[in-house]
Amino acid sequence: MKPSPIEARLIAAFEQFEIIDAHEHLPPEKVRVEMRVDALTLFSHYTRVDLLAAGLSQQDYERSQNPDLPLDLRWRIVSPYIPHIRYGSYARPAFIAAKTFYGHDDINDATYQSLSAAMQAANTPGIYKRILRDKCRIRTALTQANRTDYDLDLLIPLMPMDTYTNLNSWDAALRLSAALQMKAACLDDWLAVMHAGLAKWKNEGVVGLKMTSRALAAPKRAEAVSLFDRLRNGADTSLSTPNPLYEFLLDKMLDYVAAEDMVVAVHAGMWGDFRQIDAQHMIPIVQRHPRTRF
Repeated sequence: MKPSPIEARLIAAFEQFEIIDAHEHLPPEKVRVEMRVDALTLFSHYTRVDLLAAGLSQQDYERSQNPDLPLDLRWRIVSPYIPHIRYGSYARPAFIAAKTFYGHDDINDATYQSLSAAMQAANTPGIYKRILRDKCRIRTALTQANRTDYDLDLLIPLMPMDTYTNLNSWDAALRLSAALQMKAACLDDWLAVMHAGLAKWKNEGVVGLKMTSRALAAPKRAEAVSLFDRLRNGADTSLSTPNPLYEFLLDKMLDYVAAEDMVVAVHAGMWGDFRQIDAQHMIPIVQRHPRTRF
């Protein structure tokens, strides 16, 4: 459909915007350029769920993403399902990328081999700048890959809130505290570990934490102490989430984030029962933390 003159002007203006991309799962570029990429790479990550919904088995999906198997075999596994997903919002970027970045109008039996060759040829140092910054006009992308070894220019990390707040085993407490050369014999010790871990992330270039919106009770320190002690003495070997310890630790970490002048990104609404991760669950949390930027 041809845009009207005013729509065309708006589109032209939008194309000049610089973007802050608030949600990526990209590895560092040094990892990306060491990967063997091909046409099937375009159907990895979120597109996986559409392929599975269309009938592809999990086992066959994993085979399709194994670069040690022949490309022809992997294409034959996936290609029958592409007509069922090609107009979905997850698959659309794959077709846009094939055309915009690699010069192929479609991804099909006639093009997958040459497209794969073009993708591998372009998988060289500088690919992130060429595509993300030069083509997509992304000034900065916030990555969520549970790692901090990024360039801190184009890619800047967020880290998972649950690393320290979702303490569901004593082994996790020992491992995380030892990594910081600390000990956690009591709940207050663990709070010190949490704050130290957050400060370490900040020094490594992390700008914020990522959490999930959940229906949580108001934090109760006495219940948190009891659960922490039960983990420490072995009375409980694991905890389900949410629980009073999680609620208390999350509440404290949100204060630490504010003290470190960092931000909190919130996942809500999808990848789970939307009633359980509804954004409305954040209202009392935001009210309790007026100094924290969400």
